[in-house]
Amino acid sequence: MINGIKLIEIIIPIYNEENNISLICEEIFKLKVEKIKFLIHYIDDGSKDNSWKLIKDLSNKYEHVNGTKLTRNFGKDHAILAGIQKCKSDFALIMDGDLQHPVNTIIELVHKINSENCDVVTGNKIYQDQSFFRTVYYYIFKQLTAIDLKNNSDFKIINKKVINFLTQSTEKNFFFRGMIEWSGFKLDKVDFKVGERIHGKSKYNFSSLLHIGFNSIFSYSTTPLRLITISGLILLFISSLLFLRTIYLKIFSTVFDGYTSLMILILIFLSFLIISVGVVGEYLAKIYTEIKYRPPYIIYETTKK
Repeated sequence: MINGIKLIEIIIPIYNEENNISLICEEIFKLKVEKIKFLIHYIDDGSKDNSWKLIKDLSNKYEHVNGTKLTRNFGKDHAILAGIQKCKSDFALIMDGDLQHPVNTIIELVHKINSENCDVVTGNKIYQDQSFFRTVYYYIFKQLTAIDLKNNSDFKIINKKVINFLTQSTEKNFFFRGMIEWSGFKLDKVDFKVGERIHGKSKYNFSSLLHIGFNSIFSYSTTPLRLITISGLILLFISSLLFLRTIYLKIFSTVFDGYTSLMILILIFLSFLIISVGVVGEYLAKIYTEIKYRPPYIIYETTKK
């Protein structure tokens, strides 16, 4: 037993992972960490395949396997939140259900949170070849929010302080990684190499990643609103220069080419106006979502444990 750690609840969000559910369960039960018991808690985020049936079968077979089924697909972050808010253990470990978070790294996470006396230990991804989109996103996110998520992952172990904090969360636009980094809890990292997906395919395409990117930025930064003000001042300065140039040509030149300048100016202002309305609309949508006070997820069924 490591300094009083007796039980760790492993929260695994699942969406159409029927081929991986049993595999990850078997791999976790092979771990031996000094008398520490692991409770596996699958959160079925509205799977369309046989994931929930397999979770119920495992729950009936093993004492330390639980399952929670949500009414529909609320998104990975809300599935994680559901697991954390139902957690009764002093420690919770969150990992993906596709085996790309290596099970053996759990041992390193457990030892790190115990030995370093920290609140969170996060798995720091090591990519052989990180995509250009991810690199750009992490850079922009850091510049706008001052939160560095480069190589960050949902693969984390958190203690009771963090569990209690997240349990009290009422935020509808919940972003797990961002919330952990924003909260300021004492954090350490463990590097891990992202494993190859054995079965199935990634649930994220470019449009879904783009949606997550915009959602996380608008949830953790008001900088885009400030950029609108700054851009407006810059355009005011440019238009003033164009105005003075037009007056100069009108007075001192027989050639007047104001049509082209006018069209360029109109196009610039229209583009700026449309983008500004879009950015303000994103923030209004966030406010609209929050003030409806709808639950971030709805539980449909749980295994009888």
